Formats: sequence, C-alpha cells, structure tokens
Amino acid sequence: MFADEAKAEKFDAALSVGATPGDDVFTFIDSNGWSARVASSANSIGAPGGQGNVIGALFAASLGVSEVFKRLLAVREARGAQIRRLAFSLYTYGASDDPGPPLPAMAMPTTLLVGAGAIGNGVAYALGRLPLSGSLVLVDGQTYGEENLGTCLLLGPTDIGKSKAFVLARQATHALRTTAYAQTLQEYTHRLGLEQPYPKIVLSAVDSARARHAIQDLWPDVIINGATGDFPWEVSRHTWGDDVGCMRCTYSEPVERAELALSREVGLPEERLSDLTRVVDESDVACASDATRVVWRDNVGKQLCSVINDVRAKNLTDQALPPRFAPSVPFVATMAAAAMVGELVKHVCGWPSVLAPRLQSDALIGPTSALPFPENRRPSCLCVTRAQNIDRVRRERSKINDVTCLPS
Repeated sequence: MFADEAKAEKFDAALSVGATPGDDVFTFIDSNGWSARVASSANSIGAPGGQGNVIGALFAASLGVSEVFKRLLAVREARGAQIRRLAFSLYTYGASDDPGPPLPAMAMPTTLLVGAGAIGNGVAYALGRLPLSGSLVLVDGQTYGEENLGTCLLLGPTDIGKSKAFVLARQATHALRTTAYAQTLQEYTHRLGLEQPYPKIVLSAVDSARARHAIQDLWPDVIINGATGDFPWEVSRHTWGDDVGCMRCTYSEPVERAELALSREVGLPEERLSDLTRVVDESDVACASDATRVVWRDNVGKQLCSVINDVRAKNLTDQALPPRFAPSVPFVATMAAAAMVGELVKHVCGWPSVLAPRLQSDALIGPTSALPFPENRRPSCLCVTRAQNIDRVRRERSKINDVTCLPS
C-alpha cells in the first residue's frame, strides 16, 4: 500500500490486498472463508475477513489479477467491465459474503491428479495449503516448456525441461503422501491394483475430451474436472451413483471444427485458414468481416499465423498493442482450480454441492456470469448401458485394494 496516495497516479493499475480506500487505479481484494471479495474504482470492500480458507483466497487473488489485466489492456467495457464491488462464494457459486463452514482437518482417500499444466498448478498450490492428509498421486507424461511460464502459477525458469509431474509433486506439501509418475494415464493404469490402489477420487486437469473419457474409464467414486478457454473457465463434478452426466456424457468430441470456430473469431472465411503459414494478401482484406477488415489491411504481407493474435487482441481492446502481442496469464486456470479444490473439500466432508454436473464462467466478465449446466446421464452412454458391469468392476477393484493392503 502507498504511504502517499498521490504516488498511485504514477501507475496504470494497482492491486491492494485489504480494504483501505484508494483512487481509481486501485483494485482491492480480500477473502473471508469461502467468499472472495473484490472492488475497483475506489470502492471499499468492507471490513477484513476473519476466516482463513485458501479456496476463497486463491479465487480472490485470481479476481484481482483479472481486474488489473482489464485495466492494463483497456479491455472494452462490453467485453469485461471493471467489477465495482462483489463478494462471491465458492461454496454456493453465488454473490455472498457468507464465509461458509470452516475447514476441518480432513483425511482424503487415495486421490489421483491427472495433468500438471496450468490448472494442475493451481490445484497443487491449494492442496498444499489445506488441513489435509492422505495420499495424492500425480500423473503427467510431459515436460515443461517456456510457453508454460506465463500460465503455470508455480513454475519457475529453472523448471523448464523438467517433468511436470515431479516438479508439481514438490508443491503438494502439508501432510499429503505424494507420489509422481512421469507417464501418460494409459501407462500409469498398468500399475493399478499392483503397486498403486484404484483411486476413489480423480482430479481431472486435462485439455481434451478424449483424455476426459480415459479418466472416466477408471470409474472412481467421483471425478472433479476443470477446464479453460482463452478466458472462460469451468468446473464439473461427476459422482458415480448420482443421475448426473459422467465425463463421457458431458464432454464429447468437438462438434464444431476448429477452423470454423477460428473463422468466426478472426473474421475470415474458413477455407482461408487451412494454411496458417501463408502470407496475407488483398484478397483476404476483401473477404474479411467489417469488424476485422482494418486489421487485415494493416497486415498485408505478413504471415497469417502472426496476424491472428493481433486480430484476437483487437477483439479485446482498442488500445495499441506491441507487435505479435500474446498475453499469457494464470488467473483463468487458478479460478477453475479454486473451484475444483472446493468441490474436493465438499466431497471429503460430505457437504452438498450445487453442481449437476457443471458450471461455466467468464474470467473477464466476472463470476456473476457463472451459469450452471445440469445434465443427466445420456441413455446411450456407457454409464447407463453398462451400469451393472461398471458396478461389478468397481466392487472387484475395491476388493483388490483391500486384499493387497494398498494405501487407501
């Protein structure tokens, strides 16, 4: 916090943890239990919260960084206006300053975290700061690259080129017994029932429908899944035995081709996006949408792939941005991660959840954009057509865990 408020005028944005009033460049954040609080434009967020909870705190930090991002990029108000004042509960997913139930000491059954990318980083951060004991297994066959630095909360330059699973396992501290495997999920499953127990809880931090289907095929007690887009984020909870869509029901392979989605976003016909290495010419300008034509005209002669990021940026702001500007930020993933860990705590504690099975929100609009997506099991899905077989397999796996005395 600035000793002299006038010094704040030197900055385009300022982030303050606490409730002290300031001028229009300030965003204030605080948390109170499950409630994350944020205020911009010299609005106070009220008295400091008195109940500690990493879930609300991580979400509050994510909200604060998203507000700073909007200030620095001068994001169009229609795309994401500054949040004047808001308290949002990760317990109910609604506007509320109610701190919710305090976190007790918790014993977590065998839990598998698949994916150590941006969402996995946020999950590991929160898990390491909960009053939580038990066994965590972390699986990811990839290594970190420089492109991960901007989106992964816990990643440092010295971690580039190292196993994602091993790097992230160091962060899931406290009383958790953490084991890491630098393997694909398919490779790891050969260990189940032998040296590793079948997991009762799976935290899914992967980025494709196919990977989610593979996770569902483990048929644990519950899967808690996180997902992100450029700015949207999502959390879903799939409990076996409830009439909610499983991961196979909910996450199908994309119906829309990637080229069609890109065409709509950048304002060029789909057939012109088949080769992203070609050079932009006047024929592209002629067939561009009205909203993007000026950007394409200004970039004639440049490689198509390099211009696409400029067009995307122009969809956010009218501000002049550096050439080949490509923002890379972790706050979208950490919003999803905070919600995932919140769902894990609710499951372990036997507390209710409003998810049936998922909720989506947009980080730039703010959590008041959160929309629930209820979905029952699809009659044609394996979770229905082979339900009896799945129940039998689950019982057998439980017996294997007991007989082999594997950690639970």
